Amino acid sequence: MRIATITLAQVGANGLSRSQSELYRAQLQFASGKRINSAADDPTGAVRAAELTVQKDTTAQYARNIGNAKNIMQFTDSVMSNISDSVQGARESMLQIGNAALSTSDRQQIALAMRGKLDELVNLANTQDESGRYIFAGYRDDTRPVQFSGGTANYTGDNGEKQIDLSASVTTTTNASGAELFFDVKGGNGVIETSAATTNTGAAKIDAGLVTNATALTGDSYSVKFSVTGGNTTYDVVDSTTGANLVSGAAYVEGSQIPVGPALSVSIKGTPLTGDTFSVAPAKTRDIFTTIRTVSDAVDAYAAGTINNAGLSDALRVGLANLDRGFDRIEQVRNRFGNQLAEIDRQTDIGTLRADDVKARLSDVVDLDMADAATKLSQAQTGYDALGKVVASVSKQNLFNYI
Repeated sequence: MRIATITLAQVGANGLSRSQSELYRAQLQFASGKRINSAADDPTGAVRAAELTVQKDTTAQYARNIGNAKNIMQFTDSVMSNISDSVQGARESMLQIGNAALSTSDRQQIALAMRGKLDELVNLANTQDESGRYIFAGYRDDTRPVQFSGGTANYTGDNGEKQIDLSASVTTTTNASGAELFFDVKGGNGVIETSAATTNTGAAKIDAGLVTNATALTGDSYSVKFSVTGGNTTYDVVDSTTGANLVSGAAYVEGSQIPVGPALSVSIKGTPLTGDTFSVAPAKTRDIFTTIRTVSDAVDAYAAGTINNAGLSDALRVGLANLDRGFDRIEQVRNRFGNQLAEIDRQTDIGTLRADDVKARLSDVVDLDMADAATKLSQAQTGYDALGKVVASVSKQNLFNYI
């Protein structure tokens, strides 16, 4: 069988091309350190590598999310810690004002310092992050959330919850709204509120009230009004909501429980005078700023003679009760943040393990055994060089070599 010279040349060229491709592939693998540099290297492996690469990128994104969430929440918690300190400072001022040994001017000085704590609280409530966003404004973080109008604090943010995915199945809320922290807190004991009328002239004081069954409450408000005649002190109880007279002319016994509604009673101590009135009503939401301002205003009213000592004492009692409930709310939110930060740390550990696992599996699929690769590269180079010599030798052969 005769083989044409051109056929020999073609066969040689094809073989050389294949050898060159194998050499190039070996060189590329050795240089990149990767077994798979294109789908042609290993179609099945390339598909698996693509899947693992997506997992790797997703895991990296979750890691970035975790870092961002932790930074945001740690900053917010540090601000809330300062808020707690300011509230505690205001509380200490209220307790000092209640010291009977202080003069009126001393109390006014303490009230002035308490107003300074109020300013601190407002500034902290309007804290901005490094990008200028208000951290306690919810989604409306471009709006200053706590503003005063006519001496009344108003919340201009919203209750939006900013959430970040820590993993495919775990999401955390990274913010706390000013409404939750400062405004949406029930006053009194959380169920009812008691107070003395500012026009009272006697020395009687009301307690926080006693609720024996919250589900039995009707939601009505009540008033206890005193009358002193011939040395006898009596009281009437009126349902302020319906106008119904519930008790008329009952003898006052200092410190005893006075029933004012279903499952509801109050205790009054001291000496009331005719016309002195005390109110009992369902607890309303009280903001922490107005609570502090109301007490400081009560000190000014006391100094001006507008309210007496009993009135100031009642203002302090109500203020302390409301401030304590506000402080409890702040600590509740901080505790929630603490639990979330603990979960973030847990997700950090899980994410690290997941990232290491994906990295190892991806390496198994695409990474190269460098020692084996060096051997194959040497073999490919040797084969290419040898084939090149053969092809060159064959290409020189023709009929004239045999004449």
